[in-house]
Amino acid sequence: MCEESGLGDRTCVSVLAGSALLSSLCADSGAPPAACAAATDGEAVDPAVLADYERGWVHRALRLQSRLDEEEPLLNSLWPHSHNSANSTAYAPSVSSLDPNQRWSILDQLRMGIRAVELDLHPGPGGTGVVLCHGRQVDLGATIVHIGCSADRPLSAGLDELRSFLDLPGNEREVVLVYLENQLESDPVLHDEVARELERALGSLVARPAPGAPCAEMPLERSRAELLAEGRRVLIVGDCGPGGWGEWVHERGPRWNERSLGDGYAPFPECTVAEREPLAYDDNWIRVYEDATWLSAMVEDRFRPQTADDVRAMVRCGVDMIGFDRISPTDPRLAALVWSWAEGEPIADPTKRCVAHGTDGRFHAVACEGERGYACRTTAGNWVVPDGVGPVTDAERVCATVDATLATPPTGWENERLKAAAGPGRSLWLSIANPATAADPAPAPPTVAPPGPPDAGPPSPGQASLPATGRALPAGAAAAALTLAVVARGAARRWLAL
Repeated sequence: MCEESGLGDRTCVSVLAGSALLSSLCADSGAPPAACAAATDGEAVDPAVLADYERGWVHRALRLQSRLDEEEPLLNSLWPHSHNSANSTAYAPSVSSLDPNQRWSILDQLRMGIRAVELDLHPGPGGTGVVLCHGRQVDLGATIVHIGCSADRPLSAGLDELRSFLDLPGNEREVVLVYLENQLESDPVLHDEVARELERALGSLVARPAPGAPCAEMPLERSRAELLAEGRRVLIVGDCGPGGWGEWVHERGPRWNERSLGDGYAPFPECTVAEREPLAYDDNWIRVYEDATWLSAMVEDRFRPQTADDVRAMVRCGVDMIGFDRISPTDPRLAALVWSWAEGEPIADPTKRCVAHGTDGRFHAVACEGERGYACRTTAGNWVVPDGVGPVTDAERVCATVDATLATPPTGWENERLKAAAGPGRSLWLSIANPATAADPAPAPPTVAPPGPPDAGPPSPGQASLPATGRALPAGAAAAALTLAVVARGAARRWLAL
């Protein structure tokens, strides 16, 4: 609404940041999520909304889609990513969360389909302990200060959320990338503490650097399937550090290429020339992230929210790590991540056990009778679609005539290559079977409440508690906070209408 009004970037981001802050205050007051949403920016941070999403098509399609690139090298797979994952209004207020990147907890982000989280690590108060803070380390010569850090959550709390997600029934094949932004002043004591916390919370689930090779480069040629076969479900990357840190953390390495969304992302197919070819996507890890905070807009004088069209273009061009600010269960950008299954597919129909690549370029459950073309792929990875049509039982013979085998696109980029090889108006047999006619490999996990902070206890007299986040405000503040939010939203609407 703000961007369409013609107001400047700084004005728009200030309005949105103020609305997010008021929404957080409203939630702290104990007011119902729907009331806070109606009074502010319309975003209901409500467990019921997340539960509805988990029962829906987008969630199921994303989980099924993740199986398609499981055997692909990491550098050619899709990792939905939350930018500054811990800087969220879901937790007790802090200085950095006054300008949040996120509205939901880390656990909730993972339940939405996020598979790469970013944790900014800083020394705790007095230089003891490690906390999650979206701040900045500044060397003043005589001392180092961490601007923006205050009463922040310990690293242990964020890691416990990750472990809670991994332990949920149905998540046994989920692999999560953890990107640690290291601002621990090269202190070996703090780095050793991180190592101890990683061992405590995640232990043998972590794919560690090989013994004797601390901070080895991120293993981009390996696949999630290979990690899973070894019982590894967490890959940790970041800058190298002293002490035990290097036994757990892989260096990002020279092939890690990242940038903020900045001026946007070229639409498909223009992105192949503007982005994919000059940055050698096939050989490098590509991260593009949104940064929609107030501070970034003030410093850079630029506010460019990420759109669903941006996400679709990045998926089709093959970005590995697509970073979101303020992701939510109702966000249309989640649906934009789905490049494979058509909406509503796959359907649980026992008469439709095969899968076809439709004329719309999407996957459809179909009966195994009838005739279609064939999606054949060579050992070099090229797609070939022979002329003519035939039954699925002839797929092996027909693909062999072009030195290929029947296959299924594993990524959005490969799907575009298959579409180009097929040409318009062709329906093709794919190599996979309808997952909905057997035991569905992507059941929705049960609804759970995110854990409270380690020191969360019973509310003090006269306070209203929120068990899901451990936040508490005086009970009498509820009406005042909600009234303030309503008044502020009304003023903002009148201002934008001018």
